[in-house]
Amino acid sequence: MTGKKRSGLANDRRAYCYPSCNVAPSSINPCDLLPKNTPYQLCSPWPQFGGLDNTNSRFSPILASQTGKPTLLNVSNNLFQANTSPAIARDGTIYIGFNVIKTIDLPNFPSQGYLVAFNSNGSIKWTYTLINPSPSEVYVYFDYSTPTIGRDGTIYFGTITSNIGNTVAGPVQSTSVYAINPDGTLKWIKNVVPTGSPGPYPNANNSVSISASLVIGSNNNIYFGCYSNNSINPPAIYQHASLFSISLSGATIWEYSLSSSPANLSSSKIVDSVAIDNINNIYFICQQDSTTLVYLISLDANGTFRYKCDLNNGKTDLMSTNGRPVLSVDNSIVYATSCATNVDNKCYLYSINKENGFTSLTQTFNNIFFLATRFNNSMARDTNNNLYFSFTIANNIEFFKFDAAIYSVKNNSVNWTYTIPSPDVGVLVIIDCTPALGADGTLYFGVAYFNIINISMSAYYMYALNSNGTLKWSKLLSNNSSVFSTSPVINLQGNVIISVLTSDYISNTGSNLYSFN
Repeated sequence: MTGKKRSGLANDRRAYCYPSCNVAPSSINPCDLLPKNTPYQLCSPWPQFGGLDNTNSRFSPILASQTGKPTLLNVSNNLFQANTSPAIARDGTIYIGFNVIKTIDLPNFPSQGYLVAFNSNGSIKWTYTLINPSPSEVYVYFDYSTPTIGRDGTIYFGTITSNIGNTVAGPVQSTSVYAINPDGTLKWIKNVVPTGSPGPYPNANNSVSISASLVIGSNNNIYFGCYSNNSINPPAIYQHASLFSISLSGATIWEYSLSSSPANLSSSKIVDSVAIDNINNIYFICQQDSTTLVYLISLDANGTFRYKCDLNNGKTDLMSTNGRPVLSVDNSIVYATSCATNVDNKCYLYSINKENGFTSLTQTFNNIFFLATRFNNSMARDTNNNLYFSFTIANNIEFFKFDAAIYSVKNNSVNWTYTIPSPDVGVLVIIDCTPALGADGTLYFGVAYFNIINISMSAYYMYALNSNGTLKWSKLLSNNSSVFSTSPVINLQGNVIISVLTSDYISNTGSNLYSFN
């Protein structure tokens, strides 16, 4: 099931050049290619979700897999499933957040979280169990907050605390940021809850969530978004959201509440990570639940409001976020996307002047199927400011065939579009992850095939595209995988690492950890 390349809008088909990231001979230590001035662990090839820096580029100067030879490193089962993307330490240790479902009466909800450290060969190094508070109906687990590795090797991540038993009256107390030592012991726990989070709510599913991965600024402050919700009846009602800054020791530096002036975004949520520029200005995307409108917010390093950008293209409701912001190479432009779901099936790419917040609509993408707007599907950016991102598109709605497309965009031009067509009636093709970029510009990402008629998976593939939009390789990983996939990363040896959920939609749910060389 390979795809096809479509002609783009730009005429320039030259291969991209990476003058500052030349691939070193095998005799050269790959650590020499990695940043030396960083708040993250030195020589860690992938210390956080966004990659090596805080622009969210997901670019690596290491030459990665050329042939796509897969190795199955580890298999988990018995409802033990990966819920975050990997982070990789300098010694090759792979950190992933896992959840397990233990409540028989609530089979769709996780009830326990674990941070798992894998050796580079896939064997388990250690497992840290998250601490569930009292009462027993309240659970702590991972809500997509990929681990972040600090300079001294400490692993930081956020959690979700949820009353999923629907029997406890009262607000959820708080949720937690964890700091874990490299040997798997607890360093500290920081409890957080957005200011103004209301309650009590009897017989309600209340939660406080840190969905975003933590980001460490060059000032050694940690930044993350947190929001609360109350879902008496679906959909969830988001009550309050705040952006937090804490120290490496867990002390609160500041909290910016989105319901305060001048942001004035009550009933909102922050589901993805911040981008941070070279002077520690902060950029993040939020969604106002009362009107389902999308905004980009910028704060300075002290948590002072700078500006708010409207990402709704004139719409008044039913917009959604589609990932985290990405900074240009020189940090002058902030890129962000939004989608008009259930309205006109369009998605929008914006370019924002990072100094004054001036916003321009760069591209409009038509015929977008709404299920593609998942917050674990964001942009990647290379060293030439080419952006890469994907959507699921409804090309043949009459026969319920939904293709996936990945785009390369620069400035106001689409360089190319690579389409992965639906193979059969009722099959939805989803790129439900953010690409990783190797030194030669190769894009790596996973593709899920979902049968919307039988409500079942039909296949899961790993893809690699050349920088000019042609296929390098694709590999079938599973005929029984979940839509909810994590994003790939690249290790020091140039292997592409990804964890793929497997499920038979009854009881056999787990994850497979793969390496591609």
